[in-house]
Amino acid sequence: MSSFEYYNSEKSSMRLRIALGAAIKFVAGKVTVTGLEKINKVAVNRNLVIATTHLTDEDLPISSAVLSQHLDLALTDMSPNHQWPNPLKLLLMAAGESNFIPIDFNLNPTTKSTTGIFNPKNFIPMIRTINDGKRLVIAAHNPSNAREFPCRPGVAVPYVSAFANADILPVAVTYEKQDKRIGMANHMGFTVLARSGVNVSIGDPIRPIVPPIIDELKLESSFCDWRHKISTDEFRIIKTFLKQQGELVVDELKNLTYGTVS
Repeated sequence: MSSFEYYNSEKSSMRLRIALGAAIKFVAGKVTVTGLEKINKVAVNRNLVIATTHLTDEDLPISSAVLSQHLDLALTDMSPNHQWPNPLKLLLMAAGESNFIPIDFNLNPTTKSTTGIFNPKNFIPMIRTINDGKRLVIAAHNPSNAREFPCRPGVAVPYVSAFANADILPVAVTYEKQDKRIGMANHMGFTVLARSGVNVSIGDPIRPIVPPIIDELKLESSFCDWRHKISTDEFRIIKTFLKQQGELVVDELKNLTYGTVS
C-alpha cells in the first residue's frame, strides 16, 4: 500500500490533472520528487495553502502537476491570463477555468510586462475555495528574471493562510540545467528544446501562530475592509505578522532550493 494512498481520494479532477500533466511534458524532462510523504503531516481536516517558489514561470504549474495526483487543488494565476485575446485563456478553459483564481496584475501593452497589485478582494474567493475543501497553490514571492529570491517575500501566502486558518506546505522547484532562460515565459522555445530535468522538493507543513486580532477580524463578514476598523497598533501587529510569516516561508523555500532537504 502506498504511503500516499490516504490522499488518493482527494486528488484533483481528471480534467485538471490531464491538463497540468500535458503542459509540463513540453517544458520539463524527468521530474524527481522529494518529500512527498510530508503531505501526510497535514491533518485531513486542516485547511492548506501550498506555497511554491516563483524563480521561473513554470514553478507553480510543475508543483501543481505533481501535487494534483494527491491533493484536490485550486491554483492562483495572473488576471490577464483570464482575458481574451491571451492564448493562455484557452489552456485555462481546457483545465477548467473554475480551478484557477485570478490575482490582479497590470499588463503593460507595450512591453507586455506585468506588475502585481495588492487587492485584498482577490483573497475572498481564495478563502472561500479553501473553506470548501480545496488546497490552494500560491507563489510565495514575486517572480525573478534572474532566478533569485527577491528581498521581500509576498504577502498572499501568510494573508490567506491566516484568514483561512490554513497550514502552509512549502514546495520548491529547481532545474538540473542551470541556464537562466529555462522555465521563463519569454524563452519558452528554448525551454521546450532543453527539456531540463526538474526536482520538486516538499518541506514540512508550517502552522502559523496567528495574532488574536486576525481571529477577531475573521468573524467580520467583510474582512477585506478591516483597515478602517482597527487601531494603528493593531495594524502594525498584522503588518509585522505578514512580513515575518512571509520571510519564514521564503526561508524554508530557500532551504529546499539550496540546502539539504531532510
